[in-house]
Amino acid sequence: MQKYERGSNRISASKIYQAAWALKVPVPYFFEGLHEGEEASAAEGISSGESAVQAFLNTGEGIELAEAFPRITSARQRRQVLDRVKSLVDD
Repeated sequence: MQKYERGSNRISASKIYQAAWALKVPVPYFFEGLHEGEEASAAEGISSGESAVQAFLNTGEGIELAEAFPRITSARQRRQVLDRVKSLVDD
């Protein structure tokens, strides 16, 4: 527990989601008071990937996708979902 409290170990997005569910609070609850933007993330030691995960889980759709995606058992189908999402971003 000390490693999480001191920031030595990071908590995964799935663990944050599970904690939010167990505590009956929205995921953004855990991020209240954090600064916006990449500069703040860098200062806090948060990578751009971690910032993207946080932003993703701060939306209702992101939480729904995070719940559903791991239930897709076919690697080919997961790749198709990813490719489709990327194509939507490019449009």
